[in-house]
Amino acid sequence: APLTLELAADESSPPPSLEITLLSGCSLRGSFNNPVVEGRHEHLRLVGKGLLRKAWPDKDRSYLFEGLPPGNYTLLHFANAKLIGAPMEIRIEAGAKEVLLDINGD
Repeated sequence: APLTLELAADESSPPPSLEITLLSGCSLRGSFNNPVVEGRHEHLRLVGKGLLRKAWPDKDRSYLFEGLPPGNYTLLHFANAKLIGAPMEIRIEAGAKEVLLDINGD
């Protein structure tokens, strides 16, 4: 079974730090479960050493980052070019194949 992570943090708590075990060339996929806001364009940015990737949700509000090498990443949730919620720190190590994330909106 794929590893499933559900993340929730309130404004007073520090952003969650994740330890994730993955194979080189893994995929990170998940879905938005925050309410749809009319006219709001959401996307995710995954930032690592020498790497910046963006993912937009499809019609089912799912997203996918493919072919990620091991390393430390920061996952950012943007809507209309504004950061939503706290950045999430993700560490990818050799080991598992796929990670699913639920992104909680505010």
